[in-house]
Amino acid sequence: WKDNVYCIATAVSKNGVADDFTSQKCNTIFKGEYGPEGCVWPLNRDHVNLLPQADTQNIDGSLYVDESGTPWLVYCKEAATEITDKGYDAGIYAYKLNDDLTSTEGEPVHLFNGSSSQYACAVDVSDGKDVYIADAPMLWRDPASGNLICIWSHYSKQPGNDINKWYAIGQAVSRSGKIEGPWEHLGIINNYDGGHGCIFEDLSGNLKLAYHLNPSLSKNGNPHLVIKDISVKNGVLEKVAQEP
Repeated sequence: WKDNVYCIATAVSKNGVADDFTSQKCNTIFKGEYGPEGCVWPLNRDHVNLLPQADTQNIDGSLYVDESGTPWLVYCKEAATEITDKGYDAGIYAYKLNDDLTSTEGEPVHLFNGSSSQYACAVDVSDGKDVYIADAPMLWRDPASGNLICIWSHYSKQPGNDINKWYAIGQAVSRSGKIEGPWEHLGIINNYDGGHGCIFEDLSGNLKLAYHLNPSLSKNGNPHLVIKDISVKNGVLEKVAQEP
């Protein structure tokens, strides 16, 4: 952003546990001093939560710059704070940022909830309510069609198996090209138990999907990076090959 290197990270409260819904979590932005390998520091040390202070449980932020050059933070609100008629239902939102990325402007735009699609399933049950997650949203614009595509992570049922669940990456499309949508859910692009995806072009201009594989599928028991070729057809992403 403006020739500087930034890292968006999720911070967890000092006494919190990372996978505990009661822990306080928030998105914060770090700025690099000497490039990606140099020193970094929070842009706002007195207010680590980039969103308004009362808006906690916001995680997995990513930066999107719209056609007018305005930066946005796209993120998810954890299921613990989003209760709908479907149960605990994580939502994906976008906040407009000011020009130096230190604060938000206006009110957040709601894109959709985890249960909005037909391909995501509840991962658990808490207090008698289903729990839907909606992790790691990222927006990418298809230059040919102008479609705005949101990839996001969720759980889905394994093919032919109604009990076991896979971590998967789905896509939703705004054919208006606007963050406000409307958003149309078009299915899963990767369901080989991996998520937190990122779309990018390599140095040769080839489109790629990067994501982390779940620990159970890695050789050493830790998540690791997977990079796959991905293509666009008629303004939407095509499903990637499913072997790791």
